[in-house]
Amino acid sequence: MISVHIARYIDFYHPLFGYWDQMVLARFEDVTGCEFARVVAALNRKFGTAFNVDFDEQMLSAQTRDGLLRSAPNRNDPCKSPLPAAERAERVVQLRPLVAAHPAVPRTLELYHRIVRLARK
Repeated sequence: MISVHIARYIDFYHPLFGYWDQMVLARFEDVTGCEFARVVAALNRKFGTAFNVDFDEQMLSAQTRDGLLRSAPNRNDPCKSPLPAAERAERVVQLRPLVAAHPAVPRTLELYHRIVRLARK
């Protein structure tokens, strides 16, 4: 089962390198939390736009979370919810050793570090 998820991770992120100049990397917490202005500011810097960053962060955060939960097929399962939860954090601790031992992890980590390096440029 872990092999499938690692393959999906690689299959999703690897093709993005061809579009790097057309996107901005943002932290999940900034997109879904109360720091969306950071995302908008990064878009403005990269693309020379002037989108307004003066908006009600808390209202936007609540709307974003509500939208994520409404669209998530597993929204009632805290282990599969798109939002952080204590139960999900416990499951991550249980799965971490299994994932770390998987033979595809070095390739996945290399991909992750490439993404981080590009994001810092």
